[in-house]
Amino acid sequence: MLYVPNCSGGSFADIQGSHEGVRPPTGELGTELLGAVHPSYGGYTEVIASTRAESFGVLINFNNRWVSANHLFGAVDIAIGAVGQEIVIIPNLMYGPVSSYGPGQGYWYYFPIKVPAGSRISARHTLNNITNNTLRMVLRLLQKPSDGTSVKAATFVESIGATLPTGTNFTPGTTLKGAWTLLGAATRKVWWWQVGVKVASGDTNHVNATAYIDLAVGDASQKHIVLRDHLLNIASTEVSVNRPQIVGSECAVPAGTNVYVRGQSSGTAETYAAVAYAAGG
Repeated sequence: MLYVPNCSGGSFADIQGSHEGVRPPTGELGTELLGAVHPSYGGYTEVIASTRAESFGVLINFNNRWVSANHLFGAVDIAIGAVGQEIVIIPNLMYGPVSSYGPGQGYWYYFPIKVPAGSRISARHTLNNITNNTLRMVLRLLQKPSDGTSVKAATFVESIGATLPTGTNFTPGTTLKGAWTLLGAATRKVWWWQVGVKVASGDTNHVNATAYIDLAVGDASQKHIVLRDHLLNIASTEVSVNRPQIVGSECAVPAGTNVYVRGQSSGTAETYAAVAYAAGG
């Protein structure tokens, strides 16, 4: 008798990866994105030619752009659409100096965003300087949910606090969480949160540290934390890892809501830069 697995116990029965069909490498993984110095962008690079099913979530990894005693960083737009007709669905994904691909390495993001079946996915890249001007990116798309009617998926992502190709500067605390810094306001009603963090732009001598990062919404006197203790690891070789404790968090807020960031570092406090990402629709 043929055994037919029951996939209803999990959320999704299939995951489509941008690296499918490629022999596992050592040190780097994913599509190579050629960048240009901001305000220019490299051209759109195809990452997935066609999604084989409707997708309800996108997991993203950036890896393999760092040089010791330098500070390499940038931002990536992810788009769908035919060549010359790209529509950005995830904008201004900031990264800091990222090491080779490996368990827990690189900059990670997750968004519960819907991508139609048959979509071409591409990305473009802007960066701070031409040194080592390529970045590797991996996408994994969640497909075939056990109950598509119960899966909540966004239709857009907006960035809050991006000052391309970096973010908004803030200073973390050491023995306590630092003061809240305003990143900006959501322009639309949103309900899903992620954050990207790195050392501030001018710093080429990073201090070994682990940092916790909080995001909050509210005003000058009252704040509600929507993402708590997001993890940032920094090495003195000018490599960092944006490593969420969870893949994101859900908290619905109306358009015009202010968004704040704060942090706490295990080492000497350096200035960091942050961008909040909010999904809605």
